[in-house]
Amino acid sequence: ALYSEAEFCAFTPVEEGFGYAPLEAMQAGRPVLASRLPVFRWSMGDAALFADPYNIGEISAQMERLLDAPENAETRAALVAASKPVVERFSPAAIEPLWRGFFQDDFYRLRERLAAARTGARTRPLPVGRPAVS
Repeated sequence: ALYSEAEFCAFTPVEEGFGYAPLEAMQAGRPVLASRLPVFRWSMGDAALFADPYNIGEISAQMERLLDAPENAETRAALVAASKPVVERFSPAAIEPLWRGFFQDDFYRLRERLAAARTGARTRPLPVGRPAVS
């Protein structure tokens, strides 16, 4: 609800592992300004404006481009439209199968190591491309 009241989301950390705030803002239909970090360029692509997190002037200029004013309407609309595939890409429905596969793979490796420890056998590396455990 908070994002729906905002004109835009400015998320400009100097370091970040992923950052859900921009995705939440996109989901609420708000344009996003993010730090020009590789993780944000990868995750948001053309769906956000970017600025150097150490450059206050650049951040300010990009924020002005996102203000709800007639001269910014085209930029805002383009960013909101471009955010729809980003929101879908990182939706729970899209991410859950990936997490499930990741954890199943970890469980398979752990189970193999525990079995080997019980028998005193040496573990071997798992083959690349092994199908996921179902």
